[in-house]
Amino acid sequence: MLSVWWPRPKSPHHLWVIPHPNGTHEICKFPRISKHSHVFEAAPVFLLFGQQFSKSHGYGYTHILEGHWKEIGLKTKNPSPESVSMIARFVSEICTKKSLITCEFESMKGNHKPIIVRATKGTAVLQHKTCNVTRESYYSVVTAMVATKAKGSVIGAL
Repeated sequence: MLSVWWPRPKSPHHLWVIPHPNGTHEICKFPRISKHSHVFEAAPVFLLFGQQFSKSHGYGYTHILEGHWKEIGLKTKNPSPESVSMIARFVSEICTKKSLITCEFESMKGNHKPIIVRATKGTAVLQHKTCNVTRESYYSVVTAMVATKAKGSVIGAL
């Protein structure tokens, strides 16, 4: 079950939510989009503490810290209150109402990766999830990086 991470006295759980710099739990709201016979549900976007499984596999704050700490402007890739704040701010600056959403339609079976893009700041990759306890939908930030060229077609805006 998702819960807010910061501040916590013990070691973090991968499903803890890192709040938006404005104090809300969600980074933004993902709109309902219908495109190419697929419906993307409207749901909140959360930055989870996440996990790093291997060099290029993981999600959330931990994955962003591991792979993109230098480009975000951090001095070290060690978890800290400063890195939590900087990564939350970085992700929230990407996921704004001016951001375009592109999607790579990997297969017609529903394996889609919506991507939120803001060319001047960066790219955030999201994954649709369902909470095991509440059965509510949400989007999890998989990773975020300095601006890249998005693949796929534009399907909407935040």
